[in-house]
Amino acid sequence: MTKRTVEFWRVNGLVGDPAVYGFFPKTGAAVLFDLGYLDDLANKDLLKVRLALVSHTHIDHFIGFDRLLRVNIPHFRPVELVGPPGLIANVEGKLKGYLWNLVEPDQIRFTVHEVDRAGSVKSAHLVNQTGFVPEATSCEPPRPGHIDPPLPPAPVASIAAFGDGTRFEATALDHKTPSIAYACQLPMRFSVKSDVLEKYGLAPGPWIRELQVAIGKHDLDLPFTVDGKRFRAEELGALIFDTYAPRPLGYMTDAGFTRSNIERAVQLFRGTETLVSETNYRDTEAVKAKDRMHLTTRQAALIAAAAGVARLEIFHLSNIYLDEAEAVVAEANTFFTAYRGLSPGELEAAIARELHRLGER
Repeated sequence: MTKRTVEFWRVNGLVGDPAVYGFFPKTGAAVLFDLGYLDDLANKDLLKVRLALVSHTHIDHFIGFDRLLRVNIPHFRPVELVGPPGLIANVEGKLKGYLWNLVEPDQIRFTVHEVDRAGSVKSAHLVNQTGFVPEATSCEPPRPGHIDPPLPPAPVASIAAFGDGTRFEATALDHKTPSIAYACQLPMRFSVKSDVLEKYGLAPGPWIRELQVAIGKHDLDLPFTVDGKRFRAEELGALIFDTYAPRPLGYMTDAGFTRSNIERAVQLFRGTETLVSETNYRDTEAVKAKDRMHLTTRQAALIAAAAGVARLEIFHLSNIYLDEAEAVVAEANTFFTAYRGLSPGELEAAIARELHRLGER
């Protein structure tokens, strides 16, 4: 992880309420993955948060909503939330629980998006001017003139974006209620093949940036003439660019180890650099984890390895591990290191064995 992408930290450590703070230095904006206890987060950091990505509204994941609200009230700043079905009503209920007779019109503004199991999104504005009655709005994230990788297929949804083209994707996992997992997708980046420029006698210049913009706008038939040679944008881009789309961070919590959850998580997190995942229980407590629809150290490692993530960061450990949290981390890392070295077939066999141990298919 570098400062050019996203810096993140677990607000409440390994065992406390789930809340992960992600800061994007390029834009100066921040996101919160879940809204657990936030009192230890400085006001200056909370004021950078323009987007809160909520897995579900169990109290340990949503108790910090009031602190986020309180910090933003004097500043007239809009806040965007994403979460499971029912989140609009949850936010409406929170906001209507207070008296607002002294605030100015439109001082408190929320946009809330709900992601369902199919990957469909329902969105609404809630503002104090209208008594926080939800007003339906489009869920389409802004698409600036930057180069983006293709939007994901269902059931993954693209649900929010920053002005630089950074966007966030989500899918609903099963926790005996929908629990939304998230991944950050940075815009497509280009690396110019200098040897190809030399081979074809193409001198670098402003046309390279113009070509990037054309491809970003999908204007693939736009003609380009470079040093007397004529190309279509698509043809020239394929010739001189290596492209990649960084996925720096994924977030998953409160989900059982089921075939459906595994498939959805792997689709969402494939190629992600760092996955922040709950590991509520050690491997010896697999039965308890299944009953409560949480993950063990082994199960989190299996999902991370299957998705091809480079690094696994665990959190949301059960309180029973308060005095042995580092041992749980070591156990998860041991499993992850072992599973990363397996072939796809071997890894699928390991997943099948774990599902069989749980009485699943």
